Amino acid sequence: MRIQKILNNNVVTALDKGELELVLMGCGIAFRKRIGDTVDKRRIEKIFYPDSGHRSEKLIHLFSNIPEKHISLSSEIIEYARKNLSYQLSDNLYLTLTDHISMALERLKSGLQLKNSLLGEIERIYEEEYRIGKVAVDMMNAQLELDFNYEEAGFIALHLVNARID
Repeated sequence: MRIQKILNNNVVTALDKGELELVLMGCGIAFRKRIGDTVDKRRIEKIFYPDSGHRSEKLIHLFSNIPEKHISLSSEIIEYARKNLSYQLSDNLYLTLTDHISMALERLKSGLQLKNSLLGEIERIYEEEYRIGKVAVDMMNAQLELDFNYEEAGFIALHLVNARID
C-alpha cells in the first residue's frame, strides 16, 4: 500500500490493491514519510474500510482536524474498553468517540460542561460501561490536564453501548 495522503503522524490514507481508499492508523505510521511512500505494515494498528465516499470524507476530515493527542487518547480509551468489556466493539467507535472527545474538549475550554440528566440510569443499567467511562475521564483529565467531571463518563458509556457488536 502506498500513502495517498498524510493526515497526521499517526493517520494516513492509502489505496489497497483494488484501488479502494483506506484510512490507516498506527503510532508513527507517517513519521518521515511522503505521499507515494510504501506503508510499513508493522506500524498499522487499525485499518478503516470506509463503506461509502461520505464516510471516507468524514474520517479524513475528522482525523486531519483533530490533534494527534486527542486521537491517541481516544485509541487508548477504546483499547482499554476492548480489554475490559465482555463483548466486542465496532471499529466505528474510533470515529464516534474521537469526535465526541474532541467536541467535549472544546466545550470544556469554553467553560461549558453538559449536564447528563440520564446519569443515574446509565450508571445503574450500564454499570460496566459507566465504570470504563470513569476510567476514560480520569485518563482525559490526567493526559490533558483538564477537569472533566463524571457526567462525561455517562456520555462515554453510551458510546460504548452503541458500539456493541452482538
